[in-house]
Amino acid sequence: MNLAAEFPKTPFDGPFSQLQAAVAEKQAFETLMIKQFITDFRSFPEADDPETRQAFEIMTRKLLARHGRLEQAVRARLVPVKHSLAIEAVR
Repeated sequence: MNLAAEFPKTPFDGPFSQLQAAVAEKQAFETLMIKQFITDFRSFPEADDPETRQAFEIMTRKLLARHGRLEQAVRARLVPVKHSLAIEAVR
């Protein structure tokens, strides 16, 4: 018997979907952060200017803070699902 076919809806569906959404949001932010900010920083025309460097340091702290919040959101969604099974005879 294929239990997945017999029981298409499970107590895990909602929590797993919420976890997947939180991970997707974090990954989308990470992609943006790496591709748009961190990688391009090296080629910024005035990257050696002290004010520009300070601005990038502030931006880096803010990006890392947001990343930390997204990481916490993922971890908050990673919780055990409590459930029980009942086996009954079919008559």
